[in-house]
Amino acid sequence: KGSDITLTEGFHQSYLTIELVDSGQGTFSIRVAPNPVHADLTVFLGDVGTETLRLELYDRSGRQLDLLTVDPAVKLVSIDMFNYPSSTYILKVTSLKNPSKTHSYKITKVN
Repeated sequence: KGSDITLTEGFHQSYLTIELVDSGQGTFSIRVAPNPVHADLTVFLGDVGTETLRLELYDRSGRQLDLLTVDPAVKLVSIDMFNYPSSTYILKVTSLKNPSKTHSYKITKVN
């Protein structure tokens, strides 16, 4: 809202969006970039109010690879994906106060 943020990885970074897989109940103001990702996936947590969030990263087989609990004061989270193989991953963002508020994002990892 009102700020333009540009992330680059290398010098040939096209503008791509993250595919929202499941919007669950309720909304968050969250952006995830870049996609595809090579090393660091950045999660921009906008207007989440007083919600403490749980961020879970899953591989294609459903195995949980990462779990983060994020305080509402935090507005930016970086997830290191450098050592993961090229594949499709799911980032699930859930409110701890209201678990029905869940969003899932399809992330593409490239090497």
